Amino acid sequence: MDMRSWDRMDSLHDWIDNFVTKHNYMFGGIPCPYARKAMKDKTVDIRESTNIQLDLHRLLKWDDKLEAVILHADTNLMTSEELSLHVRFWNHTAMLKDIVALEDHPDDPEIVKGVKMNYGKGILVIVQRLSKLNQASDKLAEMGYYDDWEQENFNDIVSWRTPTPK
Repeated sequence: MDMRSWDRMDSLHDWIDNFVTKHNYMFGGIPCPYARKAMKDKTVDIRESTNIQLDLHRLLKWDDKLEAVILHADTNLMTSEELSLHVRFWNHTAMLKDIVALEDHPDDPEIVKGVKMNYGKGILVIVQRLSKLNQASDKLAEMGYYDDWEQENFNDIVSWRTPTPK
């Protein structure tokens, strides 16, 4: 791993520690209420990727000891449109195996309740067990987590992968 990769990895850990797992007043809660425990339990595997398609293909054999795998890549590896296309294509197969990937590209801003949710310093592809992710989303929905989200945000982030609508 070169020096830029180390810097990106440090930056990613900082983003997780100081944004993803912390209460955000503008957002009105913690962006990902489950991330802190998964990071503490070491059930998140963060991997530097130079070939997202190949790394995603390898993740079709899922290790249930993990809650998530985060593929982290340089922004120049592919455009946001290319990333979205590759992830969508991969999800068609993966979702049949109860696995799902969520992508994040700095050139495709994700704004929820006025808060930019993107990592912003590289490409992320977060891979998880689909059923577990949907169960966690259902629990959040029961607690009112999504109540004040715009429908477009809910559709982009949640409803496309869940069997039950908002």
